[in-house]
Amino acid sequence: MVNEIDNFFSNPEVLNKLRADFIKYQHQTAQNIYNALDAGDIKTAHRLAHSLKSLAALIQENALASYAQTLEDNLRDFSITKSDIPAHMLDNMEAELNIVLKKISKPQSSAEPLVLDSAKAAQTLIELQPLLVGRNIQSISHVAELRTIPGAEKLAELVEAFEFAKAAQELKTVRELLKI
Repeated sequence: MVNEIDNFFSNPEVLNKLRADFIKYQHQTAQNIYNALDAGDIKTAHRLAHSLKSLAALIQENALASYAQTLEDNLRDFSITKSDIPAHMLDNMEAELNIVLKKISKPQSSAEPLVLDSAKAAQTLIELQPLLVGRNIQSISHVAELRTIPGAEKLAELVEAFEFAKAAQELKTVRELLKI
């Protein structure tokens, strides 16, 4: 049974799927933890740190799992306040989360590249605009789709690098090119 589980998690397709889901569902975790702490909701902040720790370990991102574990341990006492948490602890966790998100959002090579249909391409480009204008990290969730749009390679790289202003300008160029 243990070998089957090890084989499951060492399968590159499974790991890629887990990482894609991590990007999709964990990209706002740091902000959500800050929001919970600002609201005095230590229990929610603790739960978020616990989930981040577990999911980071699942995708084999041990440094992030360690930072999240440290934060989780400090949040066990639900009577504490945000000011009781050392700022560097939150900063380290957020910085490592951003590093992981950037690293795992890089496209994995595949034997046959996907081709996005024009309606989906238009939808992706339209949805991306307000995210870039708002400097929203959620924009990174569109990188894989952008890589399937002919002419949007540079846009995908800019989004991946969190170069929001440059990406917004490149988005305008791509939309004009594709007449979207």
